[in-house]
Amino acid sequence: MACGVIIDASRIAAFTESGTYDLYVYPTGKETIWVCGENHGQYVDTAELAGQAVRPLVTVEGKFEGTMPPLEMSRDTVKPVLAMDGEIDDSLIDASAAQIELLAGDGYKLYEVQFEAGALAETWAGGKADYTVGAIGGTFSPQGGDGNGHYDFRIGVSGIRYNGLPLAQAIVRTDFYSFGRTFSVEGGSLILATEPVFTSADEIPVICDAYPDVFTVDWPIAFDASNVTAQDVRVTLISTYGDELVLEPETDYVVASDANSTKITLNYIYWAYAPVYTTMRVEVATANATWNEQMYAPAAAFTHEYAIASVYAYSVMSGGPS
Repeated sequence: MACGVIIDASRIAAFTESGTYDLYVYPTGKETIWVCGENHGQYVDTAELAGQAVRPLVTVEGKFEGTMPPLEMSRDTVKPVLAMDGEIDDSLIDASAAQIELLAGDGYKLYEVQFEAGALAETWAGGKADYTVGAIGGTFSPQGGDGNGHYDFRIGVSGIRYNGLPLAQAIVRTDFYSFGRTFSVEGGSLILATEPVFTSADEIPVICDAYPDVFTVDWPIAFDASNVTAQDVRVTLISTYGDELVLEPETDYVVASDANSTKITLNYIYWAYAPVYTTMRVEVATANATWNEQMYAPAAAFTHEYAIASVYAYSVMSGGPS
């Protein structure tokens, strides 16, 4: 005698992921056998493959797009899509209990946004239907969202069923851009530096010791200082009272350059006690450097002054009991 069995797969809580599930039917009994293959488990010897439960994957074609403030939508309709192995039967799709809500996300707070869900179309074709959003409002900033005025809201569409099985929530994305960001840049350029940056290996170089001192010139982008030599560099020691001493290139200091930087190694040792030099001025001529002429109109030379130490101070104590 044959009998028919109807299984309501939507009542099986184990179906939580998209995919295809085999359904076996077997009566209760004490004796069991092992069944090997793709479906491992224990079944009684009367177990029969009754069919399959299919849970399609839900994705979304497109995203909502617009500019603000106020929000003007350039695209207000997207398509939820059901996909699975095999052909989707539109008659098995039930979106009558679908729920649409704004979800939490990065770059915005739920209480800041006024959201009207809009409507999901009742008609499905090829596993697709139109979803048109209602209204989205709030106070949006050119510095909000991702920090540059782009708001990526997350809108959840849930409650869709296929053949009685609940499907996973679909996430609709947005790309709303808030115009109005203005800014000014000191010096009128977005380039990190429009002039070379002078640095030294020591905070206060000491030129009266036996150790060489190294000074570096880092050139800005689109400069090429490969051909800068010691003859392009002038080094002058200056005292508080106006005394000046010009050092000799290749003798008192050497220069090594590549496209991005110029390194000045000072070998000069100052032995005298006077005058006391407290400043070193470095001048680098640009005659042998090249640069992007559309980006720069540099000076004939760049100058920088370093604070230096040139004389040791000694403490002498004299006298005693008389």
